[in-house]
Amino acid sequence: MLSVLVAMKTGHTPVMPARGSQVRKRARPPRMSSAPPSPPATVSGASYAAAAVTMAHYKAADSKREQFRRYLEKSGVLDTLTKVLVALYEEPEKPNSALEYPFHL
Repeated sequence: MLSVLVAMKTGHTPVMPARGSQVRKRARPPRMSSAPPSPPATVSGASYAAAAVTMAHYKAADSKREQFRRYLEKSGVLDTLTKVLVALYEEPEKPNSALEYPFHL
């Protein structure tokens, strides 16, 4: 197969072994497992506690972000920002300052 690929890249005709001839096959390297590595045999309770605190922190941050996103959506800020950005995108002559653009509408 490799000779066919090399032949395709170089433009040469591949030389295939005759039928029935002995073709040496290279030994394949051992396959690596796709399973995640197992945790260490001994893990202290402190490690698990630290991981739990970290996960709780991420969940709290995600919850706050979600609340803020809902607040922006309810108040119409997301729709207004989207309309301004679409208008700027569709503007044939872009302004020098994109930050000042919304104030000139």
